[in-house]
Amino acid sequence: MLVLKQFSVFFPKTGHYVLNSLDLQIQPGEIHALIGESGGGKSLIALGLMGILPADARASGQIALNGQVLEGKAFTRVAGRCLSLIPQSVEWLDPLKTIINQVQRSAKRTGMTGHKVKETAASALKRFQLPESAWKKYPHQLSGGMIRRVLLAAATVASPRFLIADEPTNGLDPDSVNLSLAMMRQLADEGCGVLLISHDLPATLKVADRVSVLYQGRCVDQFSVGGCDPIDSKRNPYTRALWQALPENGLNLG
Repeated sequence: MLVLKQFSVFFPKTGHYVLNSLDLQIQPGEIHALIGESGGGKSLIALGLMGILPADARASGQIALNGQVLEGKAFTRVAGRCLSLIPQSVEWLDPLKTIINQVQRSAKRTGMTGHKVKETAASALKRFQLPESAWKKYPHQLSGGMIRRVLLAAATVASPRFLIADEPTNGLDPDSVNLSLAMMRQLADEGCGVLLISHDLPATLKVADRVSVLYQGRCVDQFSVGGCDPIDSKRNPYTRALWQALPENGLNLG
């Protein structure tokens, strides 16, 4: 289990807590969606879980993976192996390296060597439906949907037990969104725990098992998909507002 306990991120220069006393649990075999407005600190959660917060950020609280508290070099030991990140920005890819070289590099970072690197990288690209004709191309030569699948292949090359997906459907057309989310659902069904960070409530509800709602740096609501009505009077007002603002629910913005 991947656990955030009373996790906060503070920026001394501004005197501002972007995240405040956040509690989250991601179980193996589930997709736990974290929903919130853009600029609300969701990406800082992803960076915090990987131990790569900005240098001017100050974190407090606890992050634990399967009972082991992660701090200092412990993040390096699990990165890419037990815990992996799909970054929000495609700029994480090197524009001067081919797709196959980038996925192979991810494999090497997990400790793989020799033929294992090439075999595992090729297997990952095939799994996420990247044709071999794309392997020797550069990032700018691929579509947005294909690039997102490259990031997914690179993040899962070592079959991590937990995956942090930061806005993995940004900028994609509806078909590519559905394909990317279906791939993450498959990973969860195979036992991987997925934290799906998104502002797209309708899309995530199609694949998520649980939802946490982030508002002004705090987790204001949590519910199981299918087991709870998002507009129930017991839900947080922000949750109800998100739901009622969807086009299929009448765009009630009042």
